[in-house]
Amino acid sequence: MYRLLISGLAILSLLLMAACSQKLPLVSHSHVGHALTAWRDTPNEQGLFIVAEKETRTALDETIAAIAADQDKVKIKSYLSNVLHALNPDLLKGGKGSGYGAVRALSGATDHMVFAAESDDASQNLKKMAYEFAEAQLGVMDRIRLAVEVAKLAQQSHDQEQQDLLLQLSSTLYGALDGEDVDHDGKIGPGREEYGLLQLREIISSGLQNEKPAYHPVEKKYLFGLIRLPTGIWAYRFNTSAARDIAAQDGPNGTYGSNYEEYKY
Repeated sequence: MYRLLISGLAILSLLLMAACSQKLPLVSHSHVGHALTAWRDTPNEQGLFIVAEKETRTALDETIAAIAADQDKVKIKSYLSNVLHALNPDLLKGGKGSGYGAVRALSGATDHMVFAAESDDASQNLKKMAYEFAEAQLGVMDRIRLAVEVAKLAQQSHDQEQQDLLLQLSSTLYGALDGEDVDHDGKIGPGREEYGLLQLREIISSGLQNEKPAYHPVEKKYLFGLIRLPTGIWAYRFNTSAARDIAAQDGPNGTYGSNYEEYKY
């Protein structure tokens, strides 16, 4: 019995040592995961970039429905309300879409790409990818914001003018999703004025394929366990030294928050 107890304790000790020595994901990879895998305040905790794609697609679908509504003013008004809700729910609280908005989602995804590039463990490859994304998304964001303005104008218009605005809205949203060959050279890009969300996804995919160590989707417990210390350094709450730093700052029942991350323990 005594030997069995000693053996059991030895196995437990080895398991604890293995758990303690488990290598944490790269902080830079977790920030990328916030864009691609999960973020705490998005619908169903989806990745921010995923939400941006879905909301923009919803806006386009509703625009196409408005064009097909055969100038039915009531239906068109409803479809345009859905467009605005999907792009920026601050303008209209109710409607189709997740209630998060493409503008907010793409902005958040960009923030976390920049956080990834600024992390101490970011590779040169990841930095290049993240900053290319941050630059290229400016053109996509311009298109999404233009779509908001065109949708608002279309709501206030009638007859042929409204139909023309709906066609412009459709073209703008197609460009926001798939990009647009602005200079008519037979290809999209390079240059942010031609990029859509599809090209942003390609930037991410290409960059992650070249990442060393290889990028793998990060588990939610790590994604949601990433915190920013008062020093400005990112760390995991599983790291006891990080927890001690926060406790020293705020006390045993304190909280630490920032503009983009919040950690309570």
